[in-house]
Amino acid sequence: MANLFRTLLGNWRLVRSFYCAAQPLRCRLLVGSGMRPTLSRGKSGSDMMAAAILVISSVMLLMFLVTYCRSLMAGSARYSLSREVRDVAGISLLGTPGDFDRIMRLLRLSGNRAGTSVSVRAIALYHRILILLERTFVRLLPELRSWAQHERTGCTHFVAVVLDRQIRLVLDIRE
Repeated sequence: MANLFRTLLGNWRLVRSFYCAAQPLRCRLLVGSGMRPTLSRGKSGSDMMAAAILVISSVMLLMFLVTYCRSLMAGSARYSLSREVRDVAGISLLGTPGDFDRIMRLLRLSGNRAGTSVSVRAIALYHRILILLERTFVRLLPELRSWAQHERTGCTHFVAVVLDRQIRLVLDIRE
């Protein structure tokens, strides 16, 4: 293989550099020189590029999470809760942001199905992010509190809808 490169490139060294996003290390492969690959610290420009890629990727992932969770909540908004769930969970028609933890505990006790576990975990993560935003930035942006509570109410309603579906599934199996 090395002879082929020497023949094609006329005894020039082929240098390939690649960067790892997790660690700013540069690996040079010197083909045809008989040297082993060497690892060296990258330049500060490559460190900055890796940091920029990490930040941009994190922001894009967070944007995807928010969009995904809001679409899940929009899908469950038109679903009305049954009386059984409201009685068992002790919630109103939509639920309040404070009911989220209680409904999550009931959902865990009911044996969450594998098909809804990813969506429930995503909503739970979104709910925690909303609490963090509300506690952190409420002094700077007072209107953030009402928006965050509205979103948390949507999270509570979504989890209550999943619980309602679980209870209906169990009742249908019994009959």
